[in-house]
Formats: sequence, structure tokens, C-alpha cells
Amino acid sequence: FINIFNVLVLQARITSKAPVSDAHIVPRCSFFRNTSYQVGKYFYSLDDVCRGILRAKKCIFLQCDARVHFALSYGTPATPPPRVFTPENLERELEAATRKFCSERVRVDMAQGEVTLPVIFDWYRKDFSSSPVGLLNWVAPRLPTSLANQLSQLSQRKEIKITFE
Repeated sequence: FINIFNVLVLQARITSKAPVSDAHIVPRCSFFRNTSYQVGKYFYSLDDVCRGILRAKKCIFLQCDARVHFALSYGTPATPPPRVFTPENLERELEAATRKFCSERVRVDMAQGEVTLPVIFDWYRKDFSSSPVGLLNWVAPRLPTSLANQLSQLSQRKEIKITFE
């Protein structure tokens, strides 16, 4: 379903007027609810695939694998570019996509005591952790060693500023 989602977003961007910015929530929500594919005898919107299947938000028995957010491309600068995932290597590919995205976009400013995370971490905060320290603990193992060490040092401070962009 990751590949279906990414292809559907690409097709919708080519054939219709999909929102190009992450800033306007109403057009984006409408786009996700109204853009769909038929798979077998069922229609799945982008929202159904993302929230219901991949993020497991419509099923109380499943837990979201937060790495899915680094596999899904919304066709905007805030999300990763589309790529193909295979069933045989899904675990490895999800981890690689997560590490690549985080290593390129997470910044640590030791002097200011500030961590800048991609906005995906803000949008789907509950999928990663319910606390700021938990969020940093989720990110750290997916960063290059030097950046992970800085993040670890920073998380020991009483005051940490986390920003999202």
C-alpha cells in the first residue's frame, strides 16, 4: 500500500490540481479524502490508505510503524521523494528511508540548545512519542553517530527547544 499511495499522489499531481503547499490544511484534507483508486472491488482514498491502513488509526488493535512517514511522498518539499518499496526488503527499506530523511533534515544547535526536526514529526507527533524527550529518543538512533551524540548530550539538559520546519 505504500507504493499505491505514492503512485496515486503522483498521478493526482499530474492529472489534477493537487495542493502544492503543506500550509493550507483544507485543500490538503479534501485532496486526501477525494483522491482514490479502486483495488479489487473496494475504493481506497489517500486518507484511507494513509490513516486506515498504513498508520493503523482506524483499527484499535494495530500500532503504527512510524517509519512509514518516511516512505510516503505527498509531493511536497516537507515529505520524502517517492520511491518503490518491496515486500521482501520492507524492513530494511523503511529503516533506510527513515535514516536518510532524518540525517538530511534534523539539525542540532548545541549553543542554542535547540533541535530542529522535519515538520512530519509535528504532524504525526503521537505516532513517534507522547513526550518531547521520547521524540528525541526515537530520532537519535536513526541519525549519524556525531549528530546522535549531540542530540544525546542536548537531551540531558533541563531546557531543550524543539522546532519543526
